[in-house]
Amino acid sequence: MVVCQGCGEVILTAKELSACKEDIHGCVEATCPKCGKVVKIKIGRGKLTKKFFRKKSIACPSCGYKRIGDAFEGTKYEAFPEEKIPDGWVPDFFHKCPKCKREIGIRKI
Repeated sequence: MVVCQGCGEVILTAKELSACKEDIHGCVEATCPKCGKVVKIKIGRGKLTKKFFRKKSIACPSCGYKRIGDAFEGTKYEAFPEEKIPDGWVPDFFHKCPKCKREIGIRKI
């Protein structure tokens, strides 16, 4: 619940606050109906990181499982199952696919 510090009027209930869409900084602006004061409320719902760091899923190249890991959306990568890694290709790291249980070599390019 959000209460105006100037007059004590309830500006937003908890239900109304949960339905609000926050701006890029995770804040919501509300105006007190009684005194007209504008209040800026910081919402900490864990969604703030998704606004600043958009992620994409890394899929398993072997079985097609949709998410063996995450990468920043602008990152380019190559992924091969361990047994199909080409000669001279060196992965940066390995992830194990939870579906097919194969080791997947991933390299940022």
